[in-house]
Amino acid sequence: MIFISRFVLFTVPRLRLMFIAARFRLVPKKQLKMLLDKSRMGDWFLLYLLGQNVDNLVFRDVLMDIAARFNQASKEPSV
Repeated sequence: MIFISRFVLFTVPRLRLMFIAARFRLVPKKQLKMLLDKSRMGDWFLLYLLGQNVDNLVFRDVLMDIAARFNQASKEPSV
């Protein structure tokens, strides 16, 4: 049963967003969506494991910092 649920999470991006948003409610959903849209599936899994192993406030700060860096990188002109 665990295998099936993990398989579904890995194959359906919208479910990954819903799953991580429900698990880590302190992180704004807008930030989570932006992070998951710009990252790969393995990145999502790494973030999920990190979130399970650190304090919720620390995890929120880490994700907010990553989101800010993504925003900053997308606003910089490409050379």
